[in-house]
Amino acid sequence: NWLTSIDFNSDNRTFAFGDFKGNLEIAGKFGGYIANIGSPINKILLKPNEGSFLKTVIATRSKGIMLIDAKFMKPNPR
Repeated sequence: NWLTSIDFNSDNRTFAFGDFKGNLEIAGKFGGYIANIGSPINKILLKPNEGSFLKTVIATRSKGIMLIDAKFMKPNPR
């Protein structure tokens, strides 16, 4: 499975990446979150902090542009 996009937050401790199978992962010092979008992710950007949860903006091949809030993602047990 190929990573197709990665982005780092301004603190360089938090990052997000997406892959060809539609998997989205956010990881950082606080832990991590995972989700499957169901479509290849072409581009991912972490939005600047707007509270206690992170948000990402992703561009997909078939679902367009989506705003994903980490509070709706599954915690990553790693």
